[in-house]
This record gives sequence, C-alpha cells and structure tokens, in this order.
Amino acid sequence: MGLEEEFVSEYKNNRRQLEEEEEFIKTFKRKGDQALEQAYHELSIQARNNDLDAQTIAFIRQEIFKAQEDYEEIIGQERKNVIQRLDNNELEYRQKLRQNN
Repeated sequence: MGLEEEFVSEYKNNRRQLEEEEEFIKTFKRKGDQALEQAYHELSIQARNNDLDAQTIAFIRQEIFKAQEDYEEIIGQERKNVIQRLDNNELEYRQKLRQNN
C-alpha cells in the first residue's frame, strides 16, 4: 500500500467514525426531544386533572424548560465539535496529499 493510499484509507476511516458520531448525536437529540415532549404532555395531563396545584405546575414547567435549554446547548456543542473534527480531518488529509507530492 502506497503512502497516498494510506492517507486515503485513514481519511475515510476517520470520516466514517465521525459521521457515525454525528448520527449518534442526531439520534440522541431525537430521543431527548421526544422525552421532553412526553414530559410536557404528562404535565399537561396532570394540570387538566387538577392533580397538581398551579404553583407546582409552573415550577415543573420551568425546570423542564431549563433542562431543555441545557440539553440543547450540550447537543449543539457536541455537533459543532464533530463538525470541526470533520473539517480538520479534511484539511489534514489535503495537507498530507500536498506534502506527499
């Protein structure tokens, strides 16, 4: 296997791994969004059934909202991280090719 083939192989392997990470993050986000939606739905049911007082409902909504904000910030940061690593992989690959020629 020549040096250029090694660069291509390494690049493709890294890219595949990073794309898998990105897909995992997307799946994790979808599941998290569904869980948050379910939490809001359950809270609405409890509110309609008057099982909880208004102050408790407001507090729970606020806590769910805070958790959602934190969750979305973390997910966004992780996606940015993977995208940056994909870009770095591309740049490193191109740089190795240029240096090899």
